[in-house]
Amino acid sequence: MKKTVVLALMILAILFVGVLPALAAEHEPEMSRLTVVNKTDGKVFLQLNGTNAHFLTIGAGSTAEFTVEREEYVRQTWACGAYAKGLLDMSSQVKLVFTPCGIEAPNAGEPTQEKIDMADSPGGLYWRYQDVE
Repeated sequence: MKKTVVLALMILAILFVGVLPALAAEHEPEMSRLTVVNKTDGKVFLQLNGTNAHFLTIGAGSTAEFTVEREEYVRQTWACGAYAKGLLDMSSQVKLVFTPCGIEAPNAGEPTQEKIDMADSPGGLYWRYQDVE
C-alpha cells in the first residue's frame, strides 16, 4: 500500500513538473517589434493603450525599437507640434517613419513600413497606423 501511494505521488509530481511550464507558456503574450524612425526636428511621443499601456518617446533624428504585445492599440501621437489619435495594428512587426515637419511623405512606404506626415496621416483600409476623427 505504501509503495502505491509513493508511486502515485511520484507520478503526480512528474505530471505537475511537466504540465506546469506548458500551461505557463500558453499565457505568455505574443510580441511584435515596433520600429519608429523620427526624421523630425523634435521628439515624437506615442501613447498606446491596449491590454497594457505604453508611452514611447523617440528623440529627434533617431530610431528606436520597442517590443509590444500583438494586438490593436488605441493610439495618440504628438509630433511636429500636432496631435492625432487613432489605431495602430500591431498584429505583425511595424515600422513607422515620421517625415520632417512640413514635408509631405514622398510615398507610402514598403509593406510593414509607413511614412507618417502629421498633416496628412494615412487613413486607408490597409494602413496599420490609422487616424480617427
